[in-house]
Amino acid sequence: MKNNIPLIIGIGLPIVFVVIIFALVFVPSSNINPQYNFVYIHGNSYPSGYYEYTFDVVEGKIVRKEAVSSAFKGDVAVSGEPELYVYDFDSDSSKRISFDEVSEFTLDPGPASPDGYTVMYDYGHNGIFEIFGSDNSRRGYFVFKGNTKKKIDDLTVDRYYGYDMNVLGWIIK
Repeated sequence: MKNNIPLIIGIGLPIVFVVIIFALVFVPSSNINPQYNFVYIHGNSYPSGYYEYTFDVVEGKIVRKEAVSSAFKGDVAVSGEPELYVYDFDSDSSKRISFDEVSEFTLDPGPASPDGYTVMYDYGHNGIFEIFGSDNSRRGYFVFKGNTKKKIDDLTVDRYYGYDMNVLGWIIK
């Protein structure tokens, strides 16, 4: 047994390091559990112009507002308004929703939810392995709280092509 101690340490120590690294990387994101869903708009910055109308939250309610001054409407405005979506953390999914449906909610415009979460775009990185190239698989929208984050996979938006996502508010009721 005494002769096997270096062998046991040589095999056991790397396994312990892998378990510790796994715990440090994956356990914090599993503790992300927002209690409030959010409403967001998709397509607020259309690549060939801006929508004629957009939305804002005033005193907890969504309102439609003119996005572009009437002097510039012919030059840059795309008719209509951006699409409204609600993101549900329980099902990890987005659903398109009408203005009338959103009007029934009371919204907290944030930027953080009442329980302290924020949603932001993160480009991500591959650490020191960036020197070998990167596939940008870690970029996307994440929900953050403190130093922990979790990727939101089912957002119907890709910022790479110029479309943007803006959180309008967190659903209070």
